[in-house]
This record gives sequence, C-alpha cells and structure tokens, in this order.
Amino acid sequence: PQQRAHLLKRARLFSDIDLPKVVLVNAPAGYGTTTFLTQLHRRLTESGVHVAWLSLDEDVGRDPALFACYVVLAIKQAGLDWQLLPDRQDMRCDGIDGRDLLKALLNRLDALTRKLVIFLDDLHHLRSPEHMGLVDFMVQNLPHQVQLVISSRAVAKVQMSKLRAQNNVKELTPV
Repeated sequence: PQQRAHLLKRARLFSDIDLPKVVLVNAPAGYGTTTFLTQLHRRLTESGVHVAWLSLDEDVGRDPALFACYVVLAIKQAGLDWQLLPDRQDMRCDGIDGRDLLKALLNRLDALTRKLVIFLDDLHHLRSPEHMGLVDFMVQNLPHQVQLVISSRAVAKVQMSKLRAQNNVKELTPV
C-alpha cells in the first residue's frame, strides 16, 4: 500500500509494536482506517517483520476459493520463500477448496522463523458464510509467529472468543 505525505502520525497507537494475535479495526468510511493500517504496515516493515497485505474487494467477495488464493499470493509478495507455500505451480483457483489451500498454507507457515503479519483490508466485502468460515479457520489456526490485522467498515463477525479469553485480540474502534 502507498502512504500519502503529510499524514497525522499515530504514535500512541504505534507505541507498542508487539501486536496481539489478531487486531480488529472497525470504522466507517472516512475514518482513516486504511491510512492507519498503511502506517502500521510501514512501521512493521521497517522493523524487519514480513508483512502481507490483501485489499479485499467485491470480486474476492464473490468467490471463497479466490480469497484463499489471494491470501497465498499476498504472502508470496511479502518476500517469503515460495517453498514454504503450498505447491500450486500456476496459482489458478479453479476447482480448489479454499479451506484445504489455507490449511496447507498455515501448516507451511508453522515453519517460519520470523514473524509474519497478514493484513486483510476491507473485510466487509466478504459477506458469505463460506468466506467467514475461511477467515474463522485462519484465526483459529494461526501459527504462533503469524498475526492477523483486519479492517472492516462493519463489525467483523469473526469467531474469536477463545483468543479474547487469552487476551490475544485488540479491537480499535472510533470513540
């Protein structure tokens, strides 16, 4: 993601770069959510963290398998060794099972030696139960060195009761 010049610095929000397992940012359009995430992305990258970014849109919101493929591609673009990722030579999404692809991905990511933060920007575009099932699967099965940052214009309907009980979720909303 590109960052604009002359932006409000959010130093207080960045004071603790040690993120919990999942960060949820819920705010309506115009509240600077993507700008905040872009600044966080930059700060993490500068500190040597692998960072994957996936901007979700209505096309991804139509096909759960496409969502899973795009998560894999975003992680590949983060500079991770492709051998850590599922063996998909052409990365075509036709006929794949999104859950199987994410399961293979998460199993491979368990071998990472450095932290990886995956950004899912605009989760509100994923409306189907199948999509949310894939997001829930990711959240419940994240390897210990992988974290997830999710933004949405609506309250994200992600199952995180176990992570909340473990104090592994941070939720940011406008006051």
